Amino acid sequence: MWKWIAGGAAVLLLLVAGTCYWGLKKFSEGGGSTAVMIGASPDRVFASLADPDSLATWVDVGSMVSSERHGLLQEGDSFRIARPARKGAGGDITTWRVVASVPGRSLTLRIVSDSLGKVALISRYDSLSVVGDSTRLSTTYGAEIVDSARRSTRDSSKGESAVLGFAQKLIIAAMRLATEQDLPRLKARVEKR
Repeated sequence: MWKWIAGGAAVLLLLVAGTCYWGLKKFSEGGGSTAVMIGASPDRVFASLADPDSLATWVDVGSMVSSERHGLLQEGDSFRIARPARKGAGGDITTWRVVASVPGRSLTLRIVSDSLGKVALISRYDSLSVVGDSTRLSTTYGAEIVDSARRSTRDSSKGESAVLGFAQKLIIAAMRLATEQDLPRLKARVEKR
């Protein structure tokens, strides 16, 4: 009888592990990139993408966006996004810094303060290109595991490095999924004008 119980538990464990593996593959299969076509010029799209006053209208509904100055973001500028508390969890505040800005073409941002900052350096690259009379906005995320976390695994097992790689994929996939919810709101805002 114990053999049947142990066998059943092993089969159940394999099913759970397989489901988790399949779920991770589906969750991260899009990588760190997403894109949307917007029926407007690159300059109009960039104006909504790179203006903190505009960000508040399409980034994560209910969030508050603040910046030290108004107008288009320039290299070195920073802004904060304060998300509201949700179902038992307190809201978080993320500060982004502009690494590079080419009006009408691209915007590169990096998170400078966040709860994930101790684990990974997260960056976002937005690229705009003309396609007919529309603009293709491509957003790509990158996450680099912080050296102190990596250093602790260099002398450890390969399993710990695999866990960090897994965490890196999860961070990028989660950021991409959040952006996939934001971009339709940006599209609607720009095309409504």
